[in-house]
Amino acid sequence: MQPAPESRQPPDGARARDLAGYAGKPPIVAWPEGARLALSIAIDFEEGAERNPLEGDAFSEAGDPESVSEGAVGEPDVRSLQAESIWEYGPRSGAWRLLRILAAHRVPVTFFCAGQALERNPPLAEQIVRQGHEVAGRGYRLMPYYPLSEAEERADIGKAVDTIRRMTGKAPAGWRSRAPSERTRRLLIEAGSFTYDSDFSGDDLPVLETALSPRFVKIPYTLETSDAGYWALPGRRDSPAPRTSATSWCEPSTGCTRNPWPARS
Repeated sequence: MQPAPESRQPPDGARARDLAGYAGKPPIVAWPEGARLALSIAIDFEEGAERNPLEGDAFSEAGDPESVSEGAVGEPDVRSLQAESIWEYGPRSGAWRLLRILAAHRVPVTFFCAGQALERNPPLAEQIVRQGHEVAGRGYRLMPYYPLSEAEERADIGKAVDTIRRMTGKAPAGWRSRAPSERTRRLLIEAGSFTYDSDFSGDDLPVLETALSPRFVKIPYTLETSDAGYWALPGRRDSPAPRTSATSWCEPSTGCTRNPWPARS
């Protein structure tokens, strides 16, 4: 019989897992103008910062199980032109369509931007800022942080902050990692401009991370309302239709307004 592994303490002052949460008694939140619901709408702007042999990476996005595309090439050091073209659709066309829709409905959103993606598409970066959307961070390169050393991760975060400040005139306050490490939140606080991240999916409401100083807010990222189910297997008969995806995004919001947390004294 193997001995039980020793319990490992969380690093960097971060607290251990909290499975109780608000324990059925969430805080009473008064949203501005009497709104019943607050939504954080997020769009990732990362094309041009993804893994590619052109950047010296060992493999392209097509070599990752996350990235599925017809005609993909997963061989080391070989470009996948089909996968590259799929990534190019967003900054060339799709993002501009989204910006027109957002402008028509006067809806502000958060763009989680990789620094290198901003650098390679100044017109899109300028339009995002011109329309008044928030520009948050998503790294300089779009890479997972957990395999990196602390120095490598700090350098990428710092380069992302510097690039966003230079391209938009303002340092980012928010962040969402591709895959954070256990020290990511501490490094964000040390960077100086950040007040929240969305590397968290554990609640309906924002959560204060009180174990770190200054206090830091975790804004939930909800996987069920992301577009992952639609783009993961594009063109397959069993992939969701656009109308189905739209319904799956809207119904959770409707459910929150129909079944809100009860008021407490």
